[in-house]
Amino acid sequence: MKIKIEIIDAWPVEAIEKGGFNHVNYHDSSLTPSEKKLFVIENEVIYEHTILAPVLSDIPDNSLVEVKVKDENSFIVEVLDSWPEHIDLAKDFITRERFNKLEFGYLTMLDGNDVLPSHIEFKALIPYYKSHLEKNNSWPLVRIFMAH
Repeated sequence: MKIKIEIIDAWPVEAIEKGGFNHVNYHDSSLTPSEKKLFVIENEVIYEHTILAPVLSDIPDNSLVEVKVKDENSFIVEVLDSWPEHIDLAKDFITRERFNKLEFGYLTMLDGNDVLPSHIEFKALIPYYKSHLEKNNSWPLVRIFMAH
């Protein structure tokens, strides 16, 4: 399974052109995705991460995924079928850090006008998150969808 995350770089302009976005209530909405624990392999190290985002919550809990950077606004999340044999979980595994940092707050576009706050703990996205924050002074808006 492959999922694409796309940062909408010019989203404040898009929001103004559309007259704003509808903010879906995070706690009361039936659209709120369930929290998932994923294991992410990055640079031969496996990290435990938590996500709370549409489409990404379709990935089974405790799955191993790899996040690939396509460009500054596009990322592919690939669910891996097996754990790499060369990874020593005794030394190449980092349990969930207590992040709860701004770097993991995103707005996810549900359709053309509704957005949902989401929590995505993928370290590969952090430099792009920070770049977007500097340019737009806001959380990044992302689209998340199945990749072909």
